[in-house]
Amino acid sequence: MGNTPRALLLIALAWPAAAQSAPADQQQAARDLVSKAAQALAERRTAGFLEAFDPPLAEKLRKPVEALLPAYDIQPTLEFLSATADDRGVALGIDWKLDLTAREGQRAITHRQRRVTCRVESRDGAPRIVAIGVFDSAPGAPGFFSPPEVDGAWDLLHSAANALSQLNNTVADPAENSAAPFLASFDSKLPGYEALRSGAEALRAQGEVDSTIELTSDEGTDAARTLEVDWTLEVVNAETGIRILQREADLTFKIERRGRRWLIVSITPLDFFTK
Repeated sequence: MGNTPRALLLIALAWPAAAQSAPADQQQAARDLVSKAAQALAERRTAGFLEAFDPPLAEKLRKPVEALLPAYDIQPTLEFLSATADDRGVALGIDWKLDLTAREGQRAITHRQRRVTCRVESRDGAPRIVAIGVFDSAPGAPGFFSPPEVDGAWDLLHSAANALSQLNNTVADPAENSAAPFLASFDSKLPGYEALRSGAEALRAQGEVDSTIELTSDEGTDAARTLEVDWTLEVVNAETGIRILQREADLTFKIERRGRRWLIVSITPLDFFTK
């Protein structure tokens, strides 16, 4: 298969006693079908993935999958947890993981892991997935086979850096140029929040602040991300134009989705803004 990526499929062979009464070949056909669909995801073959599903269900999945596959490299991992058969088909319980790596930009990585149920029945003489259920999804998270919606974490961090750059001690009314816009990106329960606030205000008092960041790593889930950035901070005396402070460091931010918002919940090292 050349350079075509391969799915990492972990298949549990120890089935619950309740599943032992089902014909082994029927269960195996169901497992093989789901494994084949996962392999198609890894190979970024939309048609190969959708053909594992009953046509009405395939049409529901088509739009998100067509958006996901061109934009991401996908590494799926399956662990089959249970199988229950009846005279119509087989119901599978699966621990399904997806590692999604963006193909462009900083190649952000998103990890998904869900308990998935698949109902497999015969359609026109061939097994097809006729129903699929995904449990333990985070509120507001995108569909399991949809592209991640995680750009908001980086957008928030970029906005915080820009807000810090707006600090200027030459403004007549300090209320018009407080550190509030910068602090709005942070969870007020963040450890060291008060020190962060004091540090931002101290920077404002020294002069004009210039704050720039460069993203080096972006990884996490649909609801919690860890971003690593190279952050440069300078303060210039507004009257003389002389640079009175310069710092540069690699910082790590943990950012969580809170409803429709993202918030920074931790910074390492915090003293970059407080020393």
